[in-house]
Amino acid sequence: MLWLPHHNTLAQHASAGGRFEADYIKGCAPLTVNITQVGLPGLTRTYDYDRDGLFEGNLTTYTFTAPGTYTILEIVANQIPRADSITIEVIEPLEPEYTVRNCANNNVKIDITDTYYDRFFIDFGDGTNLTVNRGDNVPPHNYGVPNSYTITVRGIMNGANDNCAERIVNINTVNNLVPASINSLNVTTIDPGTGSLVLSYSLNPDIVYELEQAVNEAQNFQMVEVLTEPTLKIVENLNTQDNYYCYRIRATDVCSATTIYSDTICSIVLDAVAQDNNNSISWTTENLNFSNYTVIRDNNPISVINNAAQTRYDDSNVICNQDYCYQLVNNYANGLISTSGQQCVTAFSTDIPDPIQEITSSVVNNEINITWDIPANETPARYFIRKSVNNEPSAPVDTVDSNNYIDNDVNIPANTYCYNISYEDQCGNTSLLSPATCPIILTGSLESNNQVSLTWTDYQGWSMGVNQYFVDVFDNEGNLLGSVPVGNTLSFLDDALARGSQILFYQIRAVSNDATPRESVSNIFRVQLEVLIFLPNAFTPNGDGLNDFFEAKGLFFQSFSMKIFNRWGELIFVSDNADVGWDGTFNGKLMPEATYVYRVDVTDFTGLKSSRSGGVLLLRK
Repeated sequence: MLWLPHHNTLAQHASAGGRFEADYIKGCAPLTVNITQVGLPGLTRTYDYDRDGLFEGNLTTYTFTAPGTYTILEIVANQIPRADSITIEVIEPLEPEYTVRNCANNNVKIDITDTYYDRFFIDFGDGTNLTVNRGDNVPPHNYGVPNSYTITVRGIMNGANDNCAERIVNINTVNNLVPASINSLNVTTIDPGTGSLVLSYSLNPDIVYELEQAVNEAQNFQMVEVLTEPTLKIVENLNTQDNYYCYRIRATDVCSATTIYSDTICSIVLDAVAQDNNNSISWTTENLNFSNYTVIRDNNPISVINNAAQTRYDDSNVICNQDYCYQLVNNYANGLISTSGQQCVTAFSTDIPDPIQEITSSVVNNEINITWDIPANETPARYFIRKSVNNEPSAPVDTVDSNNYIDNDVNIPANTYCYNISYEDQCGNTSLLSPATCPIILTGSLESNNQVSLTWTDYQGWSMGVNQYFVDVFDNEGNLLGSVPVGNTLSFLDDALARGSQILFYQIRAVSNDATPRESVSNIFRVQLEVLIFLPNAFTPNGDGLNDFFEAKGLFFQSFSMKIFNRWGELIFVSDNADVGWDGTFNGKLMPEATYVYRVDVTDFTGLKSSRSGGVLLLRK
């Protein structure tokens, strides 16, 4: 190794014909060349420095700004030969490549890796200089006291101007090597070939650190690279699906060949599997300085595990068809944190949901309306309706989204109907069929004595059964005329005339045994009574207060007309009010005893007309 000052030696280089000399024929751009003319005093000389055919006159200093090989051409008038030349090589001024590494006790080691230059001038920044040849080992340099220093290394080409590039490195020397401090390790991508993770750490900026990696173990580490990022390193193209990776950071004192390491941290291989009503996660990692595991679900901690040997966790607090994403955090006792990648699963359940138990079916406007209670803790996605007619086997008829159904494809009271309902829950599982619900079907008849005979089918659909039935009677305007409790009997005989309405509507109402009673109603049975007209065959208008008037009695008169005729057919009395009868007079005169002819015309409340005619005997006893 040589120690050389930084200056240029002005060695002259002769042209091909010897008529001029150049101070440099090689150097880095920009290279300035000075020409010294030899002999031939007084003659005119011109120069072309870049062979572009344009002469720069008698200019004897020229700067080449770009790398390349150039020829300086000299032309001397009236001389043979007239031309002379010299070749100039201009090289690119690349910064030399080298590394500087701190050692303990304020030592510094420079490693020159450059292959471009022949020699290198080193200025250590403390007044010490050194020139070495390419490939030479540069011994450690001791600064004596800790401080900030500027190291400059300049490349030198043999036989060239010493004007090439230099590279400056600022360094703070250290008394002792400081190990790197690893903070955390996060798996960011789970993949068998393109997985990635992020290592977080703290480095001393004045020390060179190297990252080491081991696969599926915490030994047999291999060097990955020299760390250049100050706080984070992203490691890519890993098999994070099947392998876990352990890392440590090495700092080497190259001056004394001693090495120190950071703590070791290992990634986690996490797997998640959805099982029936349970999501199971399992993991593989290296337990170093174990404190505990934290199970994370959807970015929230759900469990802390203090057993280092545990490698599985079951999460049964899940809802089917919902997505859940899990991570595992390994908390080290020395403060390091390793977090797995995220694994997501969709929960499922094969549990058969509870059947529907409480169903209310009623006959409304010749349709069957069905409603039912949704079983507790269930959110059905849809309901399936099955129907039976006249006790035949049931068959599917419809699918609905809500807990009610209207069946208008019925023939009441000719047929009886029963229904079963099942449903599909949010997990895609179908419940068992409900017990049958059978609405009340009412039939009836009007007897000759104006008695209404009613019979009906037993209601089905409530788990607690029927408490009792009521016979509800309404008039033509929908007014409730009476409600008769009949217990659990399925028939009833009603005195229709006692209701006082020509048109009656009968309906059966069932009431359940529940604490909050439910109700179901049957179809309506309509009864229309015939108009009733009662006329005496004699009357005695003698003022004794008994049978003094001939008048019509009856029920359901909407309009009324009565006419009386004598034996000659003469009209002697007219009334349009059933309450106004004939008193046996005509034009204020008493009519003699005789048989008189009457005609009564009545229109009932349904618009039906009825007539009665006959004879009535007038007596004056």
